[in-house]
Formats: sequence, C-alpha cells, structure tokens
Amino acid sequence: MGSFFHCIKYNMCYNGFMNIEFERKFKTTNKDTLKSKLLSIGAESKGIKFSEDTYFKVPQKVESTKYLRIRIKNNESDGTLAYHEVVNDFETKEWETDIDNAIITKDIIEKLGFHLDVIVNKTRETLIYGKCEIVLDSVKNLGDFVEIEAPSKEAFDEIATKLNLDDKDVISGAGYPDLLKRKNEIKR
Repeated sequence: MGSFFHCIKYNMCYNGFMNIEFERKFKTTNKDTLKSKLLSIGAESKGIKFSEDTYFKVPQKVESTKYLRIRIKNNESDGTLAYHEVVNDFETKEWETDIDNAIITKDIIEKLGFHLDVIVNKTRETLIYGKCEIVLDSVKNLGDFVEIEAPSKEAFDEIATKLNLDDKDVISGAGYPDLLKRKNEIKR
C-alpha cells in the first residue's frame, strides 16, 4: 500500500462536537472478493440497503464544492437531509439530520428555488471491522466502489493494506454525483 494523504471527514453534530474520520473511496471490479476478505478477517456485515440520493444545485462559485442531499433508504418515506461542504480533496464538513417525510422535504427545497442536480441510486453493504466502517457500493450507471472510514490514519492503513487496495483506484476530488454528471456529459 503506497502512502497518500487520506480524506478527513468532519461530522457536525447538534451539540457542536466534531468527529474526525479518515475516509477514502476506491473504484473496484472485485467487490465480492473484498467482501470475502473482510468476512475472513472478522468484519461484521450490517446488511445491504438501497438508497436514492437526490442532489440539488447549490449556489456556489466553484463547481462540486457544496452538496444538498435528501437520502431515502429502502424505499421508505423518511430519510435524511444533508449539506456537505468540500474544503479540499481531503476534508469535508457535513451537517445531517433525519427527516420524517422525504417527499414533502423535496417539495419544500424546490419551492425555495433549489433545482434538481442529479439522482444517485445505489445498493450499499456496510461492514464493521474494529472501529472502521467499510462500505461496498454498487452505483447505478457507475459500477462498484469500496469506501473506508476510519478513526485514525493507522486504522485506515491497516484495513486498506489487508484489502490490497491500490492508490491508482482512489477516487479523488469527486463524489458519486460528480462522477454521474461527468459520465452524462461525455454521452452528449
């Protein structure tokens, strides 16, 4: 595993506490092999969930730095509302809250003047290894990805090494909405 700087994600909570995690996403073509490796080293699966993430255009001077998202999981009516600010390739500040009715929340956001940007449909399996969260994503029209969130650089490096992840597969500077928009632009 080569050395590279890892993403730091700040989770902003209502009480002002900020959780810092090291996070990185990799493109993969061997999701099933990664899952088998994780289970063989003692990772625990928390199950598979489907989510539909609706992103809205946020006024900004620089493209792809702010995200406003509604997430609906497993076709339920409730979900989460999140706002993300990408500070740089390695830092993201996140504010997130649960919502009871995603459809009404979408209507309110659109009535406030925010326009639909892109919808990301994905199936996600979450696995826990120690204090690390590893997600295996299958994103419609994009393919498969593995994302690791860890409480420290050492914990991140440990799991990334065990999975034989390669630096060349790192997704840097782009989230799923950006990747989908780029793919759609290429098709035009």
